[in-house]
Amino acid sequence: PPRHHDDSDTWVVIVSTSRFWYNYRHASNALSIYHTVKRLGVPDDHIVLMMAEGYACDPRNMYPASVFNDKQRSVDVYGSGIELDYRGLEVTPASLLQVLTGRHHQHVPESKRLRSGPNSRVLIYATGHGGESFFKFQDSEVISARDIADVFEQMYQQHRYGELLFIVDTCHAESLLSDIDSPNIIGVASSARHEDSYSVELSREIGVYMIDSFTARVLDFMDKIDEATPPSSRDPTLHDLLRFLSNRWALRSQPVVRATTLLRDLSAVNVRDFFGSSPTLKFADGGSSGAQSSTPSPALAASAMRARVQAAVPDVPVKPLEAAHQTHRDAVPQQRLHFEFSDRFLRAATMTLVCVAATIVASALS
Repeated sequence: PPRHHDDSDTWVVIVSTSRFWYNYRHASNALSIYHTVKRLGVPDDHIVLMMAEGYACDPRNMYPASVFNDKQRSVDVYGSGIELDYRGLEVTPASLLQVLTGRHHQHVPESKRLRSGPNSRVLIYATGHGGESFFKFQDSEVISARDIADVFEQMYQQHRYGELLFIVDTCHAESLLSDIDSPNIIGVASSARHEDSYSVELSREIGVYMIDSFTARVLDFMDKIDEATPPSSRDPTLHDLLRFLSNRWALRSQPVVRATTLLRDLSAVNVRDFFGSSPTLKFADGGSSGAQSSTPSPALAASAMRARVQAAVPDVPVKPLEAAHQTHRDAVPQQRLHFEFSDRFLRAATMTLVCVAATIVASALS
């Protein structure tokens, strides 16, 4: 384990790699995790937030400047309190590798850098689309499982972490962990090698799924942690979190853990080691000190979270779950087809107008 670990030496990298409106849930995933770690005390200067698309300003968003993680719209996870470090076309495999290894151009500001050290605990959370042994960026580039293993080895050689927790919410997520062999790394995948990951909270009003089931389940667990209570040996551990995530009925996929290189037992790893930092200190005059969130946590949307937990109990009949499963698999391609058709129509209309204009100009010149 890292020696002389300082509770304030926790660093977080959150990356959502998807574009296009029907991937709204990936931004919601990332922003929900962002607010959770902020609520538990990780300050913004220890968080690198990377989002390929924010969706808050998408013209199809009927709630401008807002992103929600449930169909009741309980909490706006976009809001005014986020500090977005990489956005849009800045989010690429190259930029992620630069963040993790620290190999930046000299003019890149400190706010865009991961300044972890040999005793740091680092949480890396990634959400987007993936296949066997690859993870997509912007629907045009990929990073491979071998690339991920190599960058973690570089981080180890450069003394950029003491312990590292890598959580990936995507289809076939286990395959992204298979090549990792650097010391003191815990890998958590939302799905097995040959499985898809699934979404929940379909909003028929907005027309998209609001969040992925794995990340929603993580939020349900983290909601039980009171940020006002100092960390203690009674806090939940990573073992508790992973046992909570093992409810296949709730996720419709099988989460996988790889911690073969970790030098201590998961039951000894407090979840706040990676999801939190120094607790807020209360003074007699009512003031406070320490890192704390300036925005409400999505996990505090109690009614929405309770509804998710109730919907995920193991004794739910099998047939309704199978129906929901099939509805999800069918709905997303239909949404994709609709938006791809719209994009093709716009491109065709644009080209037609260009051709007409060119013909008019040519006639005028002749």
